[in-house]
Amino acid sequence: MSIESLEISKENKYPAMAINMMLKVLLNTNLRDHHLIVLSNIKYIIGKLAKDILPFLPLLIPPLIALIKQNDPALNKSLFECINNCIQAVPDSLADFSDEIFDMVHLMMIPQPLNVLIFLNTLSNNCPKNIVSQYAYLILPDILGLIEQQSSRNGNVINVKEYAMLTLSEFDM
Repeated sequence: MSIESLEISKENKYPAMAINMMLKVLLNTNLRDHHLIVLSNIKYIIGKLAKDILPFLPLLIPPLIALIKQNDPALNKSLFECINNCIQAVPDSLADFSDEIFDMVHLMMIPQPLNVLIFLNTLSNNCPKNIVSQYAYLILPDILGLIEQQSSRNGNVINVKEYAMLTLSEFDM
């Protein structure tokens, strides 16, 4: 989706332009050294706009999900935080992006388990339970697989198991 296709109010013209330019930087792999700074600025704008971020979500969420799927551990924590901040600002917006978000969760559960589980805990605490629980059963096997995992490449099995158990408790399972 492009900025031109959004209905932007006069007050949101400059945040829209800023978000658009920052997304261009994020999507440019030659500017990778600047990605963390750009993500920090996106989080700042999301925080300042709060509920007014809603018209920008179709512009923000799909590229952030696409970047998470590229599995760059250095960026994924900040990318997950950006999506979390959007959803915390407008919790009902999860319904509009739930298919894409939970597809990404399923895909990233193994390569980035801690980031995904922290993300899921935030979702379960901030979003309507009916939306989250609808998808919880689809990712339940992934979460249980993490709990049963005996070893980890990063040596953080305990953290993964703790977060997996916490996630299950948050989903009331």
